[in-house]
Amino acid sequence: MAASRESGSRAVARADLGRVEDAIEPFVAARDLVVYDVELSGSGRARIVRVSVTGRDGAAVDIDALAALSRDIEASVEYEIDGAFQLEVSSPGLERALRRAEHYATAIGERVSVKHTPPDTPPRRDLGVLRALDVDAIVLQADDGSELRIPIDTISTARTVFEWAATPKPGRKSP
Repeated sequence: MAASRESGSRAVARADLGRVEDAIEPFVAARDLVVYDVELSGSGRARIVRVSVTGRDGAAVDIDALAALSRDIEASVEYEIDGAFQLEVSSPGLERALRRAEHYATAIGERVSVKHTPPDTPPRRDLGVLRALDVDAIVLQADDGSELRIPIDTISTARTVFEWAATPKPGRKSP
């Protein structure tokens, strides 16, 4: 019985998420921004609506624009979700979650971390450069040069990885 209740709550969450996405889109577009991702998490009084936006060219959005957008969409989201919630509006940042096909498509050529569960094996995490995407899988070039084809339906989480360059120690010249 718990399994059917779980699947029912997931369906409600997906419906809420769809209504939230539809409600915020006009406000985001009016500010010449693009919705990168919308996430709805938690339950009861601990619900959180996370909205990530970028500039039309994928650029970061400044804090003043994010604050103004948050004020614009807060009342709109309030009508789409029953009960209390916390609204977070941000830019996706340097290390971006990859959830949708368009996220993977824009990350081709970037270093990514992918947690997935291949058939008949325990979950694993692979790190490498995203080389390709098709309807069924991504292709990841691992650090050893090998290519891994990872079926999308086995991926639990994926994100871009930002690697900080080493800074030279004071008094030493960089090579």
